[in-house]
Amino acid sequence: MKNFLKLLLLIPFLACNTPTKNQHNPDFEGLLADYFDGTLELYRINATFLGDTRYNDTLPNYLSPAFKTKEKDFLVHYKERLETFDADQLSHNQLLSKNILLRELDLELESRVRLNAYRKRPGKT
Repeated sequence: MKNFLKLLLLIPFLACNTPTKNQHNPDFEGLLADYFDGTLELYRINATFLGDTRYNDTLPNYLSPAFKTKEKDFLVHYKERLETFDADQLSHNQLLSKNILLRELDLELESRVRLNAYRKRPGKT
């Protein structure tokens, strides 16, 4: 019983001295800001809709092979950068943001693979 009381008294002190984990990571916030700015530059019409006038003077050809290559490179680049952050380096909210963005990037890349396979299927005219 005495040991139980000692343990009970030690728990609050041990809880206070636990190392803080999952701290806010400013590098991850910078990555998210870069990604947002990159999407505005890539999808210039969206920037205009959001009130960003930096790209009002240009309209990219979204159907050109050059744009599609640039878009894929953009998605792969940010997926690779996101994967460099471990879960223990991020706060809970940042980890949630990472997982959502990774899912979105994976879905976008997968849709391109499926579309290319569809275009290359035999018998398609």
